[in-house]
Amino acid sequence: MKPALPNRMQAEKWIKMKTDRDDTMIRAFMQENKQEVPDVFFSRKVMQKIPPVRSSKEWIVIPFAALGTLLAWMLGTVKPFVISMPDNFNIYYLLGGVAVIPFVFLALFYIRERKIQLL
Repeated sequence: MKPALPNRMQAEKWIKMKTDRDDTMIRAFMQENKQEVPDVFFSRKVMQKIPPVRSSKEWIVIPFAALGTLLAWMLGTVKPFVISMPDNFNIYYLLGGVAVIPFVFLALFYIRERKIQLL
């Protein structure tokens, strides 16, 4: 006669009990054989070698939030904000110009951060 297979709950309980016992044994072994490594100012030397933290880049949020607010206000007002344009003006030029603004800011920011001399 074959021995009966344990049901799922019994198997999970046995695995958990075995895992807990193994964890306890590993923790006890690690505590008994714990060795302190002498620091000899190693941490201080490492911290002195780390380059300083760069300035925060959160300033860019303010101009783009203002631009988004202005654009939402202009597009969402009940009485639209009307700008007189020349007769031969194409609206796609304006939209293209507005779409280029983030890339211009990104390029200027990159030049400023890398301290690139343009001339």
